[in-house]
Amino acid sequence: MSNWVARILGRWPNRAAIEPAAGSVAEPGPAPIERDAQGELARGIELFDAGQYERAAECFEAAVELAHDWADAHYHLGLAQHRRGRFEDACDAFAMALCFAPEMARAHFALALAERKLGKRDAALASVARAIHFGQDTAEAHNLKGALLLEMGDVGGAVTSFEHAIAADPENAAAHSNLGYVLFRDCGDYEGGAQHIERALELDPANLDCLCNYTMVLSHRGEHERALALCDRLLSAQPELHEARLNRALIGLKLGRFESGWDDYESRKSVRCNYVARDLPWPEWRGESLAGKTILIHGEQGIGDEIMFASCFPELVEQAGHCVIECAPSLERLFRRSFPAASVFAGEQSVARLSWLTSAPAIDVQISAGSIPLHVRRSRAAFPSHHGYLAPDPGRIAHWRDRLATLGPGLKVGISWRGGMQSTRRSLRSIELGAWAPLLRTPNARFVSVQYGDTGEERARLVLAHGLELQCWQDAIDDMDETAALVSALDLVVSVCTAVIHLAGALGRSVWILVPTSPEWRYQAAGVSMPWYPSATMIRQQTAGDWRPEIAEAVRRLRDFACDVEGDRAR
Repeated sequence: MSNWVARILGRWPNRAAIEPAAGSVAEPGPAPIERDAQGELARGIELFDAGQYERAAECFEAAVELAHDWADAHYHLGLAQHRRGRFEDACDAFAMALCFAPEMARAHFALALAERKLGKRDAALASVARAIHFGQDTAEAHNLKGALLLEMGDVGGAVTSFEHAIAADPENAAAHSNLGYVLFRDCGDYEGGAQHIERALELDPANLDCLCNYTMVLSHRGEHERALALCDRLLSAQPELHEARLNRALIGLKLGRFESGWDDYESRKSVRCNYVARDLPWPEWRGESLAGKTILIHGEQGIGDEIMFASCFPELVEQAGHCVIECAPSLERLFRRSFPAASVFAGEQSVARLSWLTSAPAIDVQISAGSIPLHVRRSRAAFPSHHGYLAPDPGRIAHWRDRLATLGPGLKVGISWRGGMQSTRRSLRSIELGAWAPLLRTPNARFVSVQYGDTGEERARLVLAHGLELQCWQDAIDDMDETAALVSALDLVVSVCTAVIHLAGALGRSVWILVPTSPEWRYQAAGVSMPWYPSATMIRQQTAGDWRPEIAEAVRRLRDFACDVEGDRAR
């Protein structure tokens, strides 16, 4: 979100918010012979408070000329320059103030704000730490520190800073809203996050930023229409509140309202999320004719997203004179085989320089993969009824079929039980391996792990607790092209919401998805079918935290499936 730091900080503090508290000792003013400087400062403050920042700056500059070593004059000059958007000049003025008053906490704090505006996060973090050290132990200072830490990826540090902000001012609505946002969005603590967001609204019911965070809570609780109405209200009041627009997009897409949902989904480019903005030299494709043109499609978000959005590639490959696809390195071989008419290169989303560019044809336009549905998937009917659009290696499929045959007769079923990271709802998307024991005891079935990562300890616990062994071929897990071949050799995949379900669906293989009570937008709000993958069936959790009924349903279905397959083979 583009305004997430601004939201965390709230509005720029007025002068009173960063002045010393009543009764504290102020920095010394000029000597009596410099009374003209005092007059210039006083006039400047009046103009500043009246919003006349340019004239205020002129007065503060005059005060500095008359008393060059007066820290307070430099400090106020910095405030005025900041208000004028002249952040480098503001930093210079605050630095001068600190030359003459090194322990001036409010100048350290103001310097941190200006440094953040310039993108100097490390410097800003150091400055706000000094502000707190020298006495500005305020909610505003801790909020700024938390915002910077969050922007730098230190979620734990951000949580601690926002907790300190609440300790400094228990009735600070922004601090509660900020902590609630991080707990909810990044830590998977939905109840804890909701409590702080609701407390923020108790303290400041009209705060648009707190209300924006509340739309996440409503959506998580399944109150989709109420959340959409609130998003509409927020955007009517503040059209540039991009996070409210993205929240509206995700709810709309979850409800199958694709036309408006994809329009709003473009706001992901302006907010803090898994999308990585890239400064590419070509114009963005906006749906115009691609005849005779070369278009670059670049992947975004996670591996599962790259696979899912790749379902839209065939339309662009067909329309364009030529198509260049940049994907995650792990997908390069699979995508090259699947889209032979395109030029496929491996690249990292976080790397600005395109190392493969000299090997590619001249590019005319570009588009991020997640923006293609805006043009080609504007209704449920626009999703094709495909039998798979990714092409695994036939030789490797034969290899894995031979390996699977060594397990004995019966269905060959792959399972994956853990999905996502802490920031992508892992707690909702995972089922402890031991809970799968009833499924793993299904007769006439042999089970194989398709869970990414090292699962040795989990599988060992499964043996100790349940006497069940789960086959795992790590060489098939560590290489996505091999995983694709293994999945193609299986009869079925049963999985939580993770990348392997996208892979199975994109290969046209049967996959059953265990979907939590509050699913991500990709899995829709209701129904058993998934628009992206005709071969997928969803088994929806009915009670949060309890997967036993859904595992039992999977067992029942698997027994029926095994009988059907056995009957087909007998015929």
